[in-house]
Amino acid sequence: MKLEHRSVEVIVVGAGIGGLAAAKTYLELSPLTNLIILEKRPTIGGVWSEENCYEGLKTNNLGGTYEFTDFPWVKNTGSKKINISLVPCYIPI
Repeated sequence: MKLEHRSVEVIVVGAGIGGLAAAKTYLELSPLTNLIILEKRPTIGGVWSEENCYEGLKTNNLGGTYEFTDFPWVKNTGSKKINISLVPCYIPI
């Protein structure tokens, strides 16, 4: 496999919720930044990626804690714990 050499200004390691939030925030503050997100898994979402989910899995986090203010959660969960099966729907590939 041939390696591609590319120059970037910012590297975000990991495409989990934290990495995606960091990249989004950085680009909001500095939209012209040449930024790349590196992820070793085939899907994004980190521990909540589709490959780690199973039916009935829930987080200890309440609804709304993983959503961006300008990108509302897929459905109103109120104060209920988040059903993990919805996370891949919220973070489209």
